[in-house]
Amino acid sequence: EGNAVIDGVLLPQQAAALRAEVEAAHHDGKLAHAGLVNGKIASVDASTYMEKATRGDVIGWFDSDTKGWPYGRQLDAYLTKLGTMIAELGGGSGSGAALVPELSRITGRSKAMVACYPGDGARYIRHVDNDGKHELCRTRVLTALMYLNENWRPGDGGELAIFAPGDAGREREVVQPLANRILLFWSDWRTPHEVRPAYKPRYAVTLWLLDNTCNGQLHSAPGKVEIRTTSLRELNEGINGQVDDDDPE
Repeated sequence: EGNAVIDGVLLPQQAAALRAEVEAAHHDGKLAHAGLVNGKIASVDASTYMEKATRGDVIGWFDSDTKGWPYGRQLDAYLTKLGTMIAELGGGSGSGAALVPELSRITGRSKAMVACYPGDGARYIRHVDNDGKHELCRTRVLTALMYLNENWRPGDGGELAIFAPGDAGREREVVQPLANRILLFWSDWRTPHEVRPAYKPRYAVTLWLLDNTCNGQLHSAPGKVEIRTTSLRELNEGINGQVDDDDPE
């Protein structure tokens, strides 16, 4: 299905430390109201929307070095681990045959986007992360979300709903934002998604894996080119194999 959910990538104490760092950034006033970026919006300044019915999170963009992220070293450690995992899945770093060949397109990564949906019904309406048009998002290949929400329960909201491309009425999967859970999905038209209303603070760190050689064209347009989309099973098997090798029992 082109998306994967992986639990327990970090040790529990590592996940707790990352949550503490993210909360510190939030309490330090480093997160601001987010915006919408798409092909109809010309600039970052023009993309800021305060309307909670459209997008209600607060965000900040960070490098993970000590200057860009003075709250601890767990963000950097997580991003390093994620990058190694993605490189190995794509056949890089001398890891041999690619388990997910499309990931070999990746040439870089974004800054880390730290986000909080503060509750009170904050949400983000259905969208894709790469519309193939806007210069700020057209290089995005893969979206990687790390959720940081302990004791999340049904009714707290904030789930991410993934829809079938070309069929807005069919939900493909609904993912709860549980602590120490990574969600990976293709950033383009293949993964329309929304964040459902959150009724308690919901934290996540998002990273986009990029193809910086991209000329602005979508990977493939629906109905024009028949492509092979990596399945959820293939992604999960590949990723869980790497996690099992890296983490102690």
